[in-house]
Amino acid sequence: MGERTRRLAVAVSLTVLDAVVAVHYGGPVWRAFAGIIWSRLLLLLLAALWATSLLNLWVRAYYDLQQLFRYRDAALSSCAEILPAELVEDRDV
Repeated sequence: MGERTRRLAVAVSLTVLDAVVAVHYGGPVWRAFAGIIWSRLLLLLLAALWATSLLNLWVRAYYDLQQLFRYRDAALSSCAEILPAELVEDRDV
């Protein structure tokens, strides 16, 4: 369980840090390479690579959380199935 929640924490923190860096430095870098077309294409390629890797991180965190919730639901349902049988055994007749 710890690793799954840690992946979510990494995904959130990395997204926030990337957004802060992109907002703060994105405009000046884009304007600095305004005259060179191939450098802007390279920046767009790097941005696409960044977005793809961030998407991959979020997909892994999402599936880990889904698996965690399924595991908890299965554990709760198995406890609910065992409970009535135990109550029947302890009844006074």
